[in-house]
Amino acid sequence: MPETRAPLEPVATPPAGRHPSRRSVLAAGFAAAIAAPAVAAPPRPVARVPRAGATPRNVILMVTDGMSIGTLTLADELHRLMHQGERSRWVKLWDKPGVRRALQRTNSADGLVTDSAAAATAWSIAQKVNNGAINITPDNRQPEPILVRAKAAGRATALVTTTRLTHATPAAFIANVPRRSLEDDIARQLVERSVDVALGGGRRHFPEDLLSKHRLQTVRTTAELEAAEPGDEPLLGLFRNGHLRYELDRRSFFAEREPDLAHMTRIALRHLEAKDKPFVMQVEGGRVDHACHGNDAGGMLYDQLAFDAAVGAVEDWAAERDDTLVIVTTDHGNANPGQTFYGPTGIEAFAKTLAFKHSFDWIFDQVNEDAENGRDRPEAIHRHVRTATGIELDETEAETVDRAMNRERVSPFRLMNAPWCVLGSVMANHTGVAFLSPNHTSDLVEVTAFGPGAEAIPQYVENDQLGAIVNRVATGVSAR
Repeated sequence: MPETRAPLEPVATPPAGRHPSRRSVLAAGFAAAIAAPAVAAPPRPVARVPRAGATPRNVILMVTDGMSIGTLTLADELHRLMHQGERSRWVKLWDKPGVRRALQRTNSADGLVTDSAAAATAWSIAQKVNNGAINITPDNRQPEPILVRAKAAGRATALVTTTRLTHATPAAFIANVPRRSLEDDIARQLVERSVDVALGGGRRHFPEDLLSKHRLQTVRTTAELEAAEPGDEPLLGLFRNGHLRYELDRRSFFAEREPDLAHMTRIALRHLEAKDKPFVMQVEGGRVDHACHGNDAGGMLYDQLAFDAAVGAVEDWAAERDDTLVIVTTDHGNANPGQTFYGPTGIEAFAKTLAFKHSFDWIFDQVNEDAENGRDRPEAIHRHVRTATGIELDETEAETVDRAMNRERVSPFRLMNAPWCVLGSVMANHTGVAFLSPNHTSDLVEVTAFGPGAEAIPQYVENDQLGAIVNRVATGVSAR
């Protein structure tokens, strides 16, 4: 690999008479943003502090899938850079009266490192299960998922996600399947169990013969979602065959067809309010996890900021209410990213993420298309990385990614030889954002909660213990 600049090397001051480089200007702006006091946000309604021991009417569980504490840290720093030092909405929640913070342990029944199916199941049925299982216990019982039980208790229900609606996290709130890969079965259960609002991707798992058997209001574009009127029929939004696109790519080309997470969340709340009954809603920023698997700093950061905007949408909606328990958390860490350059070098390097326009998915799609058309692949890697991020790889870096695409081993850590991991490592030379691996991790994760019932969450909590608390609120009885 090419030699990189020593982490402690100071950023040089341009000689007299010469203009500073764009990178130096960005770095100076970032340093000022870090030092500056937060700019006052537009006034919002003053939140009502719930009475101690009050029973919540509604529950909103917000999940940014696969978020290590490093992801939250980096996204908050990027938000400060973009907004003159103002903290992200999630971090500002910590100043809110009555907010409860905790650390959550995320292990599954059969491992220290959980997958999303087992982690979300722990919330749904308040029991730990084996990785890959959705509401099927190790002794083959099938407890009813939380939204099924909430429905039976007279509550409205909602799932909002940037993944397929049949993906592990939303699926765990509505389905029982032995393997998370049984997505056609999950889709059938979601429709048959009549989730009142379900918005996300996964259209390929909802064939017309399934949809035609049920009274549904189905929408497929942002415009159709906005036009949908609240009514008795469940609202089903299927905006893409697979997952929704990474935020970097969505906002560049697909905003008219694919709504962002905050937009979906606001509309889901509007439809739930119209039902005039208590509700339980899960909101998932699911592609944060995918970007971390791919060691894609840009995909991770901008999807985390999109989730943060959804947190803001929920906080604004709940600001004048004292009847809604809101829990903001993650199901597990993933890849443990962090900024690892010291001093001004780290400031300058991280500021480059401001210029990012596309995800690694986009980069590899373009590179593969060029290669299929007979173009030189290392040159294509260099060109498309520059277009997507503004970063110029050197010849050795582009060739290293090319070798990984040829399935050559370039890293001593076997897990880090996938092409996206190698590209992530190469990009770390320029941004300072480094990843541990392409896998989930066992670290403790942040829980932030506010509203009635938040005080019941202990400051150290197992994921199934958190599930038991949510279930008591959502259904009125213990899930066990």
